[in-house]
Amino acid sequence: MVGYKNSSRRRRSARTRIIFFMPFGYKIVRNHRYRYCSVIMYMNGAGVVYNFNIWSIPNTDCGSLCVFKDYASADKFGISKYDAIFRCEYEEDVDGNVHDANYSIECLPPGTVLASKVKLLF
Repeated sequence: MVGYKNSSRRRRSARTRIIFFMPFGYKIVRNHRYRYCSVIMYMNGAGVVYNFNIWSIPNTDCGSLCVFKDYASADKFGISKYDAIFRCEYEEDVDGNVHDANYSIECLPPGTVLASKVKLLF
């Protein structure tokens, strides 16, 4: 019992953390009144608001969030002077669908990934 208190095994187990790495991608957002909103859905007011280091999820009755796998794909999308491209962390949505029933993943720009949640990074 004397050695148990200062045992390295006990100290190591208290500090052990399991870290899951999420994939990184790039998100195009529109700067509107100091808030970052999704570009496509911004026009009808149903867009998702994105924050730095906070997970954003889709609104109710909306489809998955769209993220680009690499910066080149996001840059080819064509952005306006009010848009910005940020690096992000995302959780891929395997069963995801796009909001409009007429769209499918094939209709989206090349390099697009559907995500169930997105977190903008600095």
